[in-house]
Amino acid sequence: MKTKYFKYLFIFLGCMFIFPLNSHAECSYEREAELSRIAANIGFSYTYDFEEVLPIFTVNITNMTDDVYIVDSEQGVFRGAGEKSQKYNNGTSIRFDIYSNDSSCRGQKILTKYVNLPAYNHYRDSDECQEYPDFEYCQLWATSAINGEQFLQEFSNYKNELTIKPNTAETSNNWLDILRQFFVSPKGILTLVAIVVLILAILGRKRITAKRR
Repeated sequence: MKTKYFKYLFIFLGCMFIFPLNSHAECSYEREAELSRIAANIGFSYTYDFEEVLPIFTVNITNMTDDVYIVDSEQGVFRGAGEKSQKYNNGTSIRFDIYSNDSSCRGQKILTKYVNLPAYNHYRDSDECQEYPDFEYCQLWATSAINGEQFLQEFSNYKNELTIKPNTAETSNNWLDILRQFFVSPKGILTLVAIVVLILAILGRKRITAKRR
């Protein structure tokens, strides 16, 4: 009987070593609320620098505390209090999952934040953009996705508009010059005097008619 008892005891102890009991406690409601405030207070910002040709972004993480840790969508892990930073490629969207580092609920996800990095506009380096840097699709960051054929078509339309606008202004200025030269000339002066005399005669006739009534 004792042999059988010790046999079951050894099996029980062996199971405890192989499958240890998990006494992991859960965070209290107050602690969860505090961790949520800590996570919400963590700030994300970015700067960029050009390395060779393309810009490389540095995401800065501020207000970190020992109560939490962060895992990004590229498997980067950030722990400890203070400011953290990490480099990322342009045009990417980075997800930052904030987890509890509390011993009672370590690994519990608290909050997720995203940082969307602008995409570099590759057309900016084209010959067209070097000649016409003010063209809509020649800005530093790509505002919309267009292919090469669309870019060339829009660029052609842009150049045509630049050609038409000066011509219109030039035509308007030519008419003003013609009118100015006409009224400065002797013929123009006589015409202007005749118009004034005609207007005065019409006004005088109206006054006489009004008095007779």
